[in-house]
Amino acid sequence: MSITQNIPINDMVNNPIKNNPVKNAARIQSLDVIRGIAVLGILIMNITAHALPFEAYGNPLSYGVQTAADGYTWMISNLFANGTMRALFSILFGVSIILLTQNKETKAAQSFFLRRCLFLALFGLFHAHVMLFFGDILFSYAIIGMIVLFWRNMSLKKTYIIITLLVLFSLILFGFFAWAGANVPEATQGMALEIEKAKARSLAQIAAHSGTYFDAFRVNSGISIEMQTVALLFLFLDVAPLMLLGFILYRTGFITGEKSCGCYVKAIIIGLVIGTAVNGYLIYFSLERNFDMPAQMFFISIIGFSRIALSISFIAMVHIIMKMGILKPVINALASVGKMALSCYLGQSLIALILFNGFGFDLYNKFGRAELLIFVVGIWAILIIFSHFWLKSYKYGPAEWLWRSLSYGRKLSIRKES
Repeated sequence: MSITQNIPINDMVNNPIKNNPVKNAARIQSLDVIRGIAVLGILIMNITAHALPFEAYGNPLSYGVQTAADGYTWMISNLFANGTMRALFSILFGVSIILLTQNKETKAAQSFFLRRCLFLALFGLFHAHVMLFFGDILFSYAIIGMIVLFWRNMSLKKTYIIITLLVLFSLILFGFFAWAGANVPEATQGMALEIEKAKARSLAQIAAHSGTYFDAFRVNSGISIEMQTVALLFLFLDVAPLMLLGFILYRTGFITGEKSCGCYVKAIIIGLVIGTAVNGYLIYFSLERNFDMPAQMFFISIIGFSRIALSISFIAMVHIIMKMGILKPVINALASVGKMALSCYLGQSLIALILFNGFGFDLYNKFGRAELLIFVVGIWAILIIFSHFWLKSYKYGPAEWLWRSLSYGRKLSIRKES
């Protein structure tokens, strides 16, 4: 079966401004399932940013590890989920670039995609600043996507080369930071100063999130501005190679289920072995170094390899399950969430906003990591149920409908035809 057999090219490419969005029947279900896994799975890591100070993300000993269960929760989540779910999002974003601009002669498709990115960036600004989530990925994906868009017509060979160069540059850059922090006195002092700043910022976060909305807004916006400006270069090195990997996985048919079961089984085994081995070593190294700044830099430099391996293994698992025709209720539930990924991603933050702030239930910094998993499962249940019933009556999620309407420049119909 051709990769594009189920994709309405006329609707999506030839005149994307005037024609309608993709019909539900024409969607590639595996992409929705993978997207559903990513949007639910990312909460395993993001719950830390919602419920604990910024410092806790890089150093679990600072906040959120009070019991052995908290420690094991951190280790298991870092073994499988840290960076992996964001990697899946990045890969899928790369796939969307190809799907929406397949006809490289059509300038309208390119301008349409850039317009989509512009509105996605606005969603990201709203999410980071108004919804108080400094860990937003929408803004950075929009900006980076605008750049990666212009690499979409490269050959597979050139795409592999660019991915390799970006990953190696990231490895060298953060590896140098780690080495300098451990061996150069000036760098060591600078990192020690950054640690003290992080501690002070964490205390400010705890006080702000126990206060009014404007208290939390003031502290959160400072971190969000830093994440959306200074950190954007480092995020580019994280995200761009994975978007390019999405180009490859789509063009080779891997992400659309066109490979054999044997190929996917090999990908699962190799991906899990490499991914868990690398992450396992990083966990051991971080514990040995007591999560000092050089260890955190080393962690960032190496984890790119494991997130690629694990994301490919997760994609392969989805296709094996779908080819076997098992777990259909689970597949359908994940696909529903995937169709409403933007709404569900924002929905996570909305629920967390209410739960973990003083103007809500005031639960910020009140729970360890193991206990926070209970909130994760609860939010998953809410999103799965909401997506299931919403899509019975509507074509798109509420955020997807707004994004599409803005991108197409007209109000789209949202209700399903009876």
